[in-house]
Amino acid sequence: MAAQTRRSGLSLAVRKALDDETAGTPAAELALVYAARIDEATHVRLPLDRAMQNLRRACVAHPEMDKMLGALDKVNAALSAVSVAGELGPKLLASLDALLLTPKARSALKDKLPGGDAQPANPLGALRQEQDELKARRERNRAS
Repeated sequence: MAAQTRRSGLSLAVRKALDDETAGTPAAELALVYAARIDEATHVRLPLDRAMQNLRRACVAHPEMDKMLGALDKVNAALSAVSVAGELGPKLLASLDALLLTPKARSALKDKLPGGDAQPANPLGALRQEQDELKARRERNRAS
């Protein structure tokens, strides 16, 4: 599918926000799908708006097309009302919350943990944190 090979806009931002630990998870894949669908809708919407502008200009020159333009305006309004971003935006936000990629989710996690310190939510993160602390202790010992 072209949308999966061509990454731009929101889907690119989501991909950059994912780290190595979360990149292959189902929540990450779902977030990427939602972001790609929102990008696709944006790419389709812009040409449709341009086409409607061109039709309006053509109707000025040909008043007999007014009735057809009225029908097309109704279709355009219906398409605008059914917003992909409006439907998928909250779902994308929920998946980003699950991945702790939003400030709100990280803050909620920090508040729930004892002592208020954000602890890694996975074993690999815990090992990395432990290794960093060990490295810091060694550097302090060398300095003294």
